[in-house]
Amino acid sequence: MENDNVITCSNLSKNYGKNIIFDNLSIDIPGGITGLVAPNGYGKTTFIEMCCGLRSITSGEIKILGKNISNAKEHIGLISDKPVFPPNITVEDYIKIISDLYNVDIDANLLELSEIKKVYKYRIRELSAGYLKRFAFVISMLHEPELVFADEPFSNVDINAIKSMQSMVQNYNKKGISFIIASHDLKELTDISDRVLLIDGQKLKEIKYEKNKNVVEIASSNNDELYDYLKGDFDAIKGENLTVYYDEIKELLLKLSNYSGDIMKIKTIDSKEGLLNEIDHAINKD
Repeated sequence: MENDNVITCSNLSKNYGKNIIFDNLSIDIPGGITGLVAPNGYGKTTFIEMCCGLRSITSGEIKILGKNISNAKEHIGLISDKPVFPPNITVEDYIKIISDLYNVDIDANLLELSEIKKVYKYRIRELSAGYLKRFAFVISMLHEPELVFADEPFSNVDINAIKSMQSMVQNYNKKGISFIIASHDLKELTDISDRVLLIDGQKLKEIKYEKNKNVVEIASSNNDELYDYLKGDFDAIKGENLTVYYDEIKELLLKLSNYSGDIMKIKTIDSKEGLLNEIDHAINKD
């Protein structure tokens, strides 16, 4: 499925009264693992819910796996931000009930990767936040979907739960299942994503990082002044320090040698850090 589009939006609009969330959005999202980021309130959850048929569309169309949403529901899974299940049933019994409803065998590999058997005898209300997210992942995968939507799967859980869910996503992606993951946890998201989409101005756009371009982080006694000094010759992003992109290190060092202020630190940045910087800048640009 990696080379096929799992989502196609055509002239999609969504508004709540005068509040426009998406405006005439047209985009194809290919298979694989796609990260979805945005500032709070910009529509990540709304987009996922529209794709799953849980929220109405104002106008336009969404195709899921080449099908209308109503025809695609049996082929998708959903891990919601705050999953809700019957509180007094055991984990084991609920998994068996859902697998029987779908008439499928329980995937032993799924149980192993999630480590959910450790809490098989727990009532669902007794699960920690981390195990509740793992449990939600297991339930979403029982019917062997082609596409899974996950809304904030890494939030408010411990590092072991994060690593477990990352392993499950990567493992099942290798088996041909695609994922759309909305998250504020940028490092955890970019560690596993093939691409990252930003909701920006009622549109969706891919954040691309030029992996062959060199990047350094620079701190000075006056970062605003240094930014103004460099911006005419180099792409730079202001944060706690400056992130500066360059082609030739000699050109950058020559420019810095003529700077009248104090340079406190220069540190090279790898491609993953560069992508994180670009995402953070895009989200917090205002």
